[in-house]
Amino acid sequence: MRRTGDRAGETVVLTEGGGRGKSAWSPAAWRGQLTAAWPSTLLCAGASLGGCLAAYGIGKATGLPLIDLTRDPAASFQFAPYAGFLSTLGTLLWAAAAAACLLGARAGAAPGAGKFLLHTGLLTALLCLDDAFLLHEEILPALVPVRGVEYGMYLLYSLLTAGLVWGNARFIMRTDFALLAAAIAFLAISMMMDKVLPYRAADGSVNEGTVFFEDCFKFAGIVFWLGYVARTARSGGKA
Repeated sequence: MRRTGDRAGETVVLTEGGGRGKSAWSPAAWRGQLTAAWPSTLLCAGASLGGCLAAYGIGKATGLPLIDLTRDPAASFQFAPYAGFLSTLGTLLWAAAAAACLLGARAGAAPGAGKFLLHTGLLTALLCLDDAFLLHEEILPALVPVRGVEYGMYLLYSLLTAGLVWGNARFIMRTDFALLAAAIAFLAISMMMDKVLPYRAADGSVNEGTVFFEDCFKFAGIVFWLGYVARTARSGGKA
């Protein structure tokens, strides 16, 4: 039996066959783990508690049953689990893109990479939250009962995206910007279809064709956005 050095507060003992010894699970090893990882432990605990308290507060403020805020919507409202398939998948891809940006911002090696990925990650996280909770369609109009507030959010997102591109133009030109251009184009088409084409047909029914293609363009934009930021984050912004 031989002893190796500590790793992340864990004393590792290897047997002659190369396996781990029991001291890796000793109380001292657990104390070392907790000591070394206490900032992450507190952050995870705080995020967990914050999410639960937010659900409780929303339930009390809106009168919704708490289980409707904690369970899967399909289970709460008895609809097919694959309903909203493309929308849910799009939200997951937004989240993946935000994570790729924010993690890549720490490792960006090329000049301007860290700043660009950080700002893109924050914008992507905002778009993810909007898509997941219908911020500009439902929540903001309810909180700010001003006519045209939804258009104001579209304008805000357009200005933020334009500012992101303009402020990082030199860096973007060193990346595979065709993917970013495709993403912005698809998202812009989806936004224009949402605002220009009629949501309902003449008989009052939902215009399924319009909604379907609008959502498909939006999904394509999210996919290209993820492809661009993932490629840029992986390369560290290097050409």
